[in-house]
Amino acid sequence: MNIIELYRENRNYLIISTLIFVGAFFIGYFLSGFLDILLAPIMREFKKSVIEEGITIFSIFSHNLQAIILLYLGGLSLGIFTGLFLALNGLFMGYFATKVPMVDFILLVAPHGIFEIPGLIIASVAGFKLSSFLIQFIGGLIKISGPFTVKLKRSLNENMKEFKDSLVILLIAVILIFIAAIIESELTLSLYYIIKGFMG
Repeated sequence: MNIIELYRENRNYLIISTLIFVGAFFIGYFLSGFLDILLAPIMREFKKSVIEEGITIFSIFSHNLQAIILLYLGGLSLGIFTGLFLALNGLFMGYFATKVPMVDFILLVAPHGIFEIPGLIIASVAGFKLSSFLIQFIGGLIKISGPFTVKLKRSLNENMKEFKDSLVILLIAVILIFIAAIIESELTLSLYYIIKGFMG
């Protein structure tokens, strides 16, 4: 299957994931005052980890890899935790946007964000695809007659494409966050200081 076919088959999941993230971002932005009690400790912990560990390709990639694995495995909850965790990421980004000047936010997020944010959204698509596999697999067990071992084998074979597609989509997300980690560790801050210097 090529990328275009993969996109067409999963377009609805992509739209849903994008809407969840964007919607949560705006909620985090416009309701940041109400979210202080929830997100301020997370932001403090994030700043602390950056100061103590520094920013490296490995630290950024490992952090974001954990995030996309959680988004993917959230599919085991029939997508509930995938949606919730994606929304939390959107909320945090919207909240963060209110804590720094908008120009700074754009300069600090945009260079790597053009890869990282799609990576998170695509990992969510993979999570929803995993949910689709589970639903169809369980449905197959119910519909197929015969001994359990026969039902298990047939249902697994008939729905294996859904599972394989979820792994391909997850791999795309991993590639995107790896590119984002390189940009964030090597370019984002440098570009930020250069552009801020030009701006006076």
